Amino acid sequence: MIEVDVEIFPEEKQDDRFYALMGPLFANRDIAEEMDGQLYNKPESTWFVAHEDGVAFGCCCFFKEEKRLFFENFWVAPPLRKNGIGKKLFSIRMGEAEKLNLPIRGITRHQDSLKKYLDQGFVVTSKRGRFYWLEKKQETR
Repeated sequence: MIEVDVEIFPEEKQDDRFYALMGPLFANRDIAEEMDGQLYNKPESTWFVAHEDGVAFGCCCFFKEEKRLFFENFWVAPPLRKNGIGKKLFSIRMGEAEKLNLPIRGITRHQDSLKKYLDQGFVVTSKRGRFYWLEKKQETR
């Protein structure tokens, strides 16, 4: 288990420093190939970035849709996988999302990520090709 800090970048904090960290990941062809598409940012995204010394080695985000959140863009550098980084990223993202008390939708094609979703109370709503679509309803308060 590697000890790692995760920094949160809500929309209003996505400045030059954020793009210096994330730009290399957004432009990385190996990541795009692995994920069946580029990592990408949207104006209403909140990013969770594991980094050290100015180098990002894990990230995920959620973005706001009309009446829900959408979880997407989950990645950890291959040499650092199976060390708890993905679990920490997912957990922190989940904690921030739950504060907003909105239903959450997610997508993954990886079995490790699917397990993380299911462990957090998500249910698979459909499977299209290699991709699982999941949802979690928030408890009314």
